[in-house]
Formats: sequence, C-alpha cells, structure tokens
Amino acid sequence: MLLTCGLCSSLPAIAAVDETELKSPGSLLKLDTPLPGRQPILSPPSTLPRRSLPRQGEPIVRPKSTIEALPFAAPTPSVTGETYTVGPGDKLQIVLFNVPELSGEVRVAADGQMNLPWIGTVLVDRMTMSEVKQLLTQKYQPFLKRPPLVTLTLLETRPVRVVVAGEVNRPGSYQPAAQNVDLPGTFTSTSRAPLNRNALQWPTLTQALQTAGGITQQADIRQVTVRRPLRNNLVQVTQVDLWSLIRTGNVSQDLTLRDGDVIVVPQAKTVDPAMAYRVGTASFSPRNVQVQVVGEVKRPGAVEISTNSSLNQAILAAGGFEDDRAKESQVEFVRLNPDGTVDKRTMAVNLASAPNEQTNPILRNNDVIVVQRTKGTKFLDRAKGIGQVFTPFTGILSLFRLLFN
Repeated sequence: MLLTCGLCSSLPAIAAVDETELKSPGSLLKLDTPLPGRQPILSPPSTLPRRSLPRQGEPIVRPKSTIEALPFAAPTPSVTGETYTVGPGDKLQIVLFNVPELSGEVRVAADGQMNLPWIGTVLVDRMTMSEVKQLLTQKYQPFLKRPPLVTLTLLETRPVRVVVAGEVNRPGSYQPAAQNVDLPGTFTSTSRAPLNRNALQWPTLTQALQTAGGITQQADIRQVTVRRPLRNNLVQVTQVDLWSLIRTGNVSQDLTLRDGDVIVVPQAKTVDPAMAYRVGTASFSPRNVQVQVVGEVKRPGAVEISTNSSLNQAILAAGGFEDDRAKESQVEFVRLNPDGTVDKRTMAVNLASAPNEQTNPILRNNDVIVVQRTKGTKFLDRAKGIGQVFTPFTGILSLFRLLFN
C-alpha cells in the first residue's frame, strides 16, 4: 500500500497536462488516460510563435492576391509555401500533432481533390501550401477539443509541363529538365516559418528555352512573357527581361516555372548587332547554327558553325575557296526572313575583315552562301563539257539563278 501511494505521488505532473478530446461521429471519446502505444499529449514548445486561428463557424480569410496583366516588381526563382500551388499528382504528408489516425500521406487526385479520414474529399487544386494547411485546420476543428496543430509537407511534386511559343527554334509543349530548388516544404498551423527543407526539382525559364532549341536571332529577350493560369479562370502575366540577366547577372529574371505556364518570346522590331552577339553567348541561345555554302568551295554543302559566326567563318569552315576556280572577290548571300520574304545580296568578300553587316554579316540558321565561278572557269568548263554534269549543288545554283536572275 505504501508503495502504491509512493507511485501516486508522482502522477500529478502527468495529470496536469492538457488532454485532447476526439469527437468521432456518433460518440465522444475523452482521453483521460493515454491510449496504448500513444504518448501523452504535450503542450507545443513555447519557442514556437502563436497566432490566432479561426473559431468554429467563422469563415477563413485567405490572403488576397492582385492579378494584373503587368510585370512583376521582382520575379524570383524561390519557391515557398506562400507561392507554390498544389495540383493533381502532388504527394503530401499530413500530420496532426498526437492524432496519428488522422495523419498520413496522400496524393492529390486528377480532379484536384484529396480523400481524407473523417472529412472526406477536400478540393485543394491551385491552393498554396499555407492555404491547404489553413483549410485542414478548419475542417478538423469540429472533431477536436482545441485547434489542431497541422504539419504539411510536400513529398513529391507533379511533372511540370510548359508551352514555349514565339521566337524559339522548336516551339511546342515541353517537360523541361529541372534544377534542385530548396523548397520550404513543412509548415505548421502555428508558424509561417519552415521547419525543414526539401530539395525538389523545378525548371527555370532559361532551361525551358534551351529545351525548345534556344531563341532565334530575331528574339526580343527584353519582353519575354510568362502566362500562368490561376484559380477562377484568372491568368497571371509576368514580363521578364532576360537582357538584364545577361548584362548584370540579375538571376531574379530567371523565373521558376510552374505546371501549365505558357512562355512567349516576341520578335524584335530591330536587331542591335552588339546586343545580338552577347545574346548569342547566353545559355538559352542555340550553340550552333546550320548554313549552306554551295558552289566553288572545297567542301560544299551544309556547314554547322557556332552561333555568332560570320560569313567569312562559314566560307573557311567549308574549306575555303576552290583554288583557281572560285570568284573570290564576291559571293551571293541569301536569307529567308521570318515573314516569308527573301533577302538576296551580292557581297564583296575580304576574309580578313571583322564582322559587319555590309560585307561580313553574322549568320543565322539556314542562311545560304553561293560562291560563283570565275569567267575563265565557266568558259573552260563549257569547253570540257563539265557544265552539263548535274550534282545536288549545281542544282541549288540553278534554282537560285531561276529565282533571282
């Protein structure tokens, strides 16, 4: 008996701890003593900041967001619980403190809903992590004696598919490769601060442009737009200045993408050669372009050259002029413009000249350089009957003469 009283003297500390009451449908369960396998409910650590939660029956006031068809003040690649929106395919871990029967992992269904114990289906499509956490707190409030302490963790993200249109080499729908981004994935109902971080995969704007083959040389990278669908059929339009990224290293312009984003790269009204050269060295520009060098060169045909290569470099890449046959003083330059028109010029050639628009332009994809024969070579070829031999390259020359002469 004395031993029993001695043990009883050590129990008040446990009995003084607040207990949680669970109201399951049709019954009221009071946890006067800890259930087998469950630790007694402890008070939340005093170091966690506290904030008021909505009372039962009060509507939840969600953060207001202004949607304007205007540029963001400062696009940022960071992903937080306030910016990431949940969607079909995401896998979440939901933990209610000391209530394991309501905790677990769940994947968002194709209709944007989660099926949860006691509360059934909950629509979470396009909600932020913080909004989902607040919604679950409200939904479970009627079943608990006090506001539940909800922990929400993003375990897996859905695949990100975006559309790239405009001045890119291969416009279309893509699932671009991504980079590791530290996402503050765990949030509690008593704090906005992240408790742990999960490294997740997220693509950026420049990675999407790379996947689409890079930008064309007519692209206006100062006015790139990203259109993001939101709830209630709203669209958020972000204008990005990638020239600022190249010129000053402003990485905030390399926007982190979300599933469903539409990227539009407009065409520049005018092309600054100096700017075009620097843009050509950027990671989201294609590494190479392909041009045709036909006629009197040592290796006629398709030539792959680095972006920002000039006409002279293309001739040298094709082996240079054919000795004693090529008309080295000038070449014919042909370019198909985006609007369908053809730019054909006869250019004086100086292989030692620096790049310039008049005689040694920077080449674009599918440009054509035609190196003609000298008059003496033409006469000798006719005399020998060589001019009657048909090859793919002489066929190209004949086509150009038909179109432009």
